Amino acid sequence: DILRAGGNAFDAAVTAVATACVAEPVLASLGGGGFFLARRADAPDDATLYDFFTQTPKQRRPMAETEFLPVLADFGMVTQEFHIGGGTCATPGMVAGLSIIQGDLCRMSPVEHFAHAIQLARGGLRVNDFQSFLFEVVSAIYSGDPESIACFGDASGKLAPLGALVMNPDLADTLEALACDGERLFSEGEIAAEICAFSADHGGHLSMADLSGYGVERRVPLRIDYRGAAILTNPPPSTGGLLIAFALRLMEK
Repeated sequence: DILRAGGNAFDAAVTAVATACVAEPVLASLGGGGFFLARRADAPDDATLYDFFTQTPKQRRPMAETEFLPVLADFGMVTQEFHIGGGTCATPGMVAGLSIIQGDLCRMSPVEHFAHAIQLARGGLRVNDFQSFLFEVVSAIYSGDPESIACFGDASGKLAPLGALVMNPDLADTLEALACDGERLFSEGEIAAEICAFSADHGGHLSMADLSGYGVERRVPLRIDYRGAAILTNPPPSTGGLLIAFALRLMEK
């Protein structure tokens, strides 16, 4: 839809990320972070890796004041320990990253980027098989907070089952505010204040200094030459790209 409306590939990607924050809440969130590898058609040799991953808070509260609780995620064949509570929250980078990408690479406005996600959040989405599976895997995380259950659960106090309609009007309002006021909401505005208040009340480490001091990093991608092809991927300090490069070197023989 974005491409048909005159947007470019970057407009489409930003719109997809915003939509994923509504449709795949276990996997994507405005409170999270990420990476974005951009290669423009008019400058193919000048690719950029946008690093807007979450950051460790600058100051650490004493352990006695920190809310940091273990939970187990059940993947069926294996369980993995995760942690919940205010003490697990890092400085979010998603909103700052999307804002930089919108300014650097996109043709369309944030209002156009977020329109579809706002519509879905307000009108609701039916829980499909994949979403139901993800909710089941991380049910201990989503069930750990009454407000989480109120958003993603049903009247019985359980996470929304397969086929249930899940609406998130608060997220719709947040996206509308972002479209109008920009990323400053998360760095120094009303939402930043809410995040810091939550952190203070729930044993977290985040402060306004973390949110206002966050910066997106533009990096030169890691280049791998593999069997006649040039592969661009995530450079250090991320380790994922290095591991891929190492594996390809082994496979090349």
